[in-house]
Amino acid sequence: TGVQTCALPISEKNHLRLEVEKLRRTEGDWLQALVRIMDHVFALHQAAQRSSQRQVADQLSRFQQACRESIRRLGLLAFEAGADEPYDAAKHQLVDPNATAPAGSSVAETLACGFTYQGQLLRRALVRLAEPRRAGRRRLNGRRLRRARSEEHTSELQSPYVISYAVF
Repeated sequence: TGVQTCALPISEKNHLRLEVEKLRRTEGDWLQALVRIMDHVFALHQAAQRSSQRQVADQLSRFQQACRESIRRLGLLAFEAGADEPYDAAKHQLVDPNATAPAGSSVAETLACGFTYQGQLLRRALVRLAEPRRAGRRRLNGRRLRRARSEEHTSELQSPYVISYAVF
């Protein structure tokens, strides 16, 4: 009992090939739309975290988690680099795409999420590197003091997928 094969005429094969190409383009379009929406959700979440309004921040955290759960069901996963995580060029991208991270660098913060789709990397997470630790740096409660961050750092970014919001 051999497997029967169906020979399709060349015109039908070409038609099917064209339909597959259309479907892939459409898939790429909706992936781009979802990533942009999730960039806005991430920016709103970050603005809420910087605000002094804990209830708003908590509500936007739940909203971001609900959005991430929804896109996960479609195979799209958002990821962030953790603070003090070692820099990995395969997963992280610097603001200046031509810059190289010094050996042993660690991430200070994620500026824009990275994404995978069905296990394939779509975009690396955009990160800012931590300043190298220096001896004699002041400490507070066992943690290194950091300068207060202003919203100005987002205006300096040249990446097309970094979005900045302010929550008042």
